[in-house]
Amino acid sequence: MTRFERGSRYGRVATFALLTGLTATVLAGCGGNDDEAVAAPSAEGTPSARPAATVGPFNAKALIRPGYTVKSVAPMPLGPAGEPEYQVVVSADKDAVKGGTQNVQVFAYRDAAWTEVFDAAEAIVPFEMQGDFGAPESDRSPDPVLNQKHWVEKVAVQPVRFGLESPSLVIYGEDKDNPHVLGMLAVVDFVTEPGRANLDHFEMAQDLGAPKVTGSGNAQQLSVPNWWYPWVNGGDPAEYTQTVGLTEDNGVAVIADSRPWVGVWVSSSQNPGVMVSDVIAGGPADGKLQVGDRIVSVAGNNPKQGLGPELLAHEPGEDVTFSVDRGGKVTDVVLTLGDMSKAPNYWATPKPATIGVEVAPLSGRPGIAVTSVAAGSPAAAAGLKKGDAIQRVGDVRTGEPSDLDAALAGRAGQELEVEVQRASNQTETVTVTPKSAGPDGDVQVGLL
Repeated sequence: MTRFERGSRYGRVATFALLTGLTATVLAGCGGNDDEAVAAPSAEGTPSARPAATVGPFNAKALIRPGYTVKSVAPMPLGPAGEPEYQVVVSADKDAVKGGTQNVQVFAYRDAAWTEVFDAAEAIVPFEMQGDFGAPESDRSPDPVLNQKHWVEKVAVQPVRFGLESPSLVIYGEDKDNPHVLGMLAVVDFVTEPGRANLDHFEMAQDLGAPKVTGSGNAQQLSVPNWWYPWVNGGDPAEYTQTVGLTEDNGVAVIADSRPWVGVWVSSSQNPGVMVSDVIAGGPADGKLQVGDRIVSVAGNNPKQGLGPELLAHEPGEDVTFSVDRGGKVTDVVLTLGDMSKAPNYWATPKPATIGVEVAPLSGRPGIAVTSVAAGSPAAAAGLKKGDAIQRVGDVRTGEPSDLDAALAGRAGQELEVEVQRASNQTETVTVTPKSAGPDGDVQVGLL
């Protein structure tokens, strides 16, 4: 298996090359870091392909980025068996505002010199790993593991043994340049080849907490606390825990999640419950719930905040009864809840789409009223007119304006049947192809 196949949850691993421009050699007698020097490792046990190391202390102060001060130095056995310990240095920019932005650098003793093999300020996180707090989709510019342009604090490092050839390095920090603190978690290993670091896992999320190493021996995992904001209609967050560990194909990923998972995308509703906008293939609801279903209760409780409180009363693996309004008839559907580690990532969120109409609620007859049709829009091309009543879009029966958003989300470019009642009371079915609503599209779609 290649390094690129050893994916994170997002199916990709970043490999960082040795940054030769930032390397340095520390000779004997050059002094130590801010507190003490670390003796250079012995050449004994070093692979024969490597030259013998010279005697000399590790001087973190001389090796870190200019203008930074040493916060801590920790030796860790991060390399292949028999290789000398690496030195992991946490430093801070002494000239930065707000107390200093922190960074992590890793140094290895190679070719008779202490050499940098990883710098979190320059190691780039692939766009797909950045999640909803990374670069926007329209801006695929790279972001580093620890962005030194931001106020990064509470950086901590520790080793974890996932079962790879040697321990991996866990980096945690908090980005405080946001209204809500963003926690950042990175897992890096150095086992593939000399001079290369591999980003096995990366997360950045609001209120992501510091990880704890659990387990023992060579079968350790990370327990990562966080807060869930699942509400489509607002509400209070709830605490949950993710488990990061080794997957069956020797990747590092989120392998368990304490949050229950239904396997649907839902949209907000003015009526009680939430509308199913899409059903995720292979999820718990696959083959049981349908697009257009309105979930009106969970285990007998009416969902008041987008199903959040009702779902959190249950655990993954439980059989739970969902009451569903399907075409005006309420029926009970029993689902075995999964856990959120099996859910798709942020980038799979259905994108807003539009047909170019403005709509309003109707009274006295089913559907939603078309109040205007944009010239040149998909709706205009299909013959929709002001005064029409849209009664169905695809599989979704429309009873309120938000139902139109639910029916269109994620379906740009797809032909959809739209059932309309004309002002003459004649009912017709037309075909409409929605277009992307673009970055300004506004539709509340949540994952459950």
